[in-house]
Amino acid sequence: ALTFANRAIALDPMNGYRWETKGTILATLGDTSAAIDALLTSVRYAPADRQAWSTLASVYTATKQTARAADAQAHADALPATGGSPSGQ
Repeated sequence: ALTFANRAIALDPMNGYRWETKGTILATLGDTSAAIDALLTSVRYAPADRQAWSTLASVYTATKQTARAADAQAHADALPATGGSPSGQ
């Protein structure tokens, strides 16, 4: 899955939703540092993506970065439930 996410990003490196996918995969694999980097890139390119902000908050929580987690979750909570993601999440 990570290989496909990287290929998708190579085709459109400014697509935040593709970065979100990569960040989610990396978090699942336990590579939290790389996941945070990918998710920060995601929210830079797609700031209305509620799911990316929420996932970023979860990864921050998992790495005991509570202030950053609270900030990311506040961003997520301030967005509409559809969050601007193409899948409507």
